[in-house]
Amino acid sequence: ELVLVRIDSRMIHGQVTTRWNALVHATKIIVIDNEVAGNAIVASSLQFAAPQGVKALAYTVGQAAEAWKKNQFGDGRVMVLFRDAKSAYESWKEGFTYKKLNIGNIPISPGRTAVFKTCYMSQEEGAMLKELKDSGVEVELQFMPQEQKIPLERLLEKLNK
Repeated sequence: ELVLVRIDSRMIHGQVTTRWNALVHATKIIVIDNEVAGNAIVASSLQFAAPQGVKALAYTVGQAAEAWKKNQFGDGRVMVLFRDAKSAYESWKEGFTYKKLNIGNIPISPGRTAVFKTCYMSQEEGAMLKELKDSGVEVELQFMPQEQKIPLERLLEKLNK
């Protein structure tokens, strides 16, 4: 069962392991990121960051799409984390389909505009997320479970000012 699909540049960290997992009770966390999955040291360190008893895996975009098509990531309650919007978009295009996408922290970098607190987005990232929304994915920002959800449209308004 897919319990949370989230963009968070920090991947597995305190908020994910305590607040979000307390809400969704994931038994498996899958980080989908080509760079992370391609670095054996970083990929293996994810298990140390995961909550006790929760399996942590790293897949490339291609591996994730293949695993999803094969058996929807197998048994258990699955939390999927992307480091950025590009990985979320490319995974969708490759065949990992999901109904909801939660946006968390996206850090400042050249070409990105502040759209809400610590969430920054480029025009390209905004277009990718809009395409996902137009394809039927519910896209919203919510840093913490107890905070208000911000719809993608509000973020895009800030991006396009």
